[in-house]
Amino acid sequence: MSEFTFQLPLTVKFHEVDMAHRLKPTALLNYFQEAAWRNADLLKFGHRDLQANRAIWVLSRMLVEIDALPSLNEKVVVETWPKGSENLFALRDFYLRDEQQRPLVKATSVWLMLDAKTKRPKRVNELFDPMPMPREQHAIEQLPSKISPEDIGEADFTLDVRYSDIDHHRHVNNARYMDWILDAFPLSVHEGGRLQSFQINYASEVVLGDCIGIYKNQN
Repeated sequence: MSEFTFQLPLTVKFHEVDMAHRLKPTALLNYFQEAAWRNADLLKFGHRDLQANRAIWVLSRMLVEIDALPSLNEKVVVETWPKGSENLFALRDFYLRDEQQRPLVKATSVWLMLDAKTKRPKRVNELFDPMPMPREQHAIEQLPSKISPEDIGEADFTLDVRYSDIDHHRHVNNARYMDWILDAFPLSVHEGGRLQSFQINYASEVVLGDCIGIYKNQN
């Protein structure tokens, strides 16, 4: 484990599991987000450090591969580390491990640093000196790709963004989108299947009062 790696021990709580007593994907994303923020703070490029430079981190893309999801009361460890940058993107990987340190979930992500006022991307090296990060240490070597929208007809349902959807940046928190996606599928899908992987692109900021359409293509 390198000096850049951060580990966050957690116990799966009742409000974080679904009807099968397995960790919800939304809770998984919240685990990753919490570990990423703490790791960035320790490495001096976290929220407080960006505030001083009128900048913010936003998640742009994430790819998640799931072998198993932990159960209620199970003890787990989130492991994360930054692995440098590529063009405007800052790269970060994750593992979710069980008590025996076996990987349950692995993920890779790309982040953008934005000007807090203009919301335009800034290069990481504009604010932070290059650091010798573990660029060859990968949970998933493949970077999350750009998803092209498909013409799939009318929206299954629409919703208005409400207070409970937004975070301290005053836009919809990245984990909330996962709830909306899962809500698009009937109970039979959740009862009869197991989520093995997912990829999300966060292409545009969504704020309080926006109306969102949820589309799905179920094969």
